[in-house]
Amino acid sequence: MSPQRNRMKFKLENYGMLLVLLLLCAVFTILTIKKESATGEGMATTLGNLIAEKYQKNDTIVIAGEERKDSGEFAKQLAANLTAADFGNVYPVVGDPRALRDRLDQLMSDGSGLKVLVASGDVADWGVVAKLGTTF
Repeated sequence: MSPQRNRMKFKLENYGMLLVLLLLCAVFTILTIKKESATGEGMATTLGNLIAEKYQKNDTIVIAGEERKDSGEFAKQLAANLTAADFGNVYPVVGDPRALRDRLDQLMSDGSGLKVLVASGDVADWGVVAKLGTTF
């Protein structure tokens, strides 16, 4: 056997397990990656402050969340924060896509319009949100 081949065999014998473990770490990292959305009281406060800086107190704001999910609690908390900051036209919609569509239709028929729609996590994937630019 050549000296170069002996060195390669020595490296594989001593470091082969390390390579296998690194490969397993990479595989499990890739398999467990998932999309996360910002929710929680801290994010509701942060987003409330951002909205307060960028929009007027009389702008129409709809905050959508899904019932029995993190986005529903987030919508309620953000609506409470904005109401406490004296925003007058805040409409939390916690439910399903139909409830959001009904609220948007009502705002359009009232002539209120829509200035801001906050859709977190699972709500952002609803069809009514995807069609928002073409429908309203």
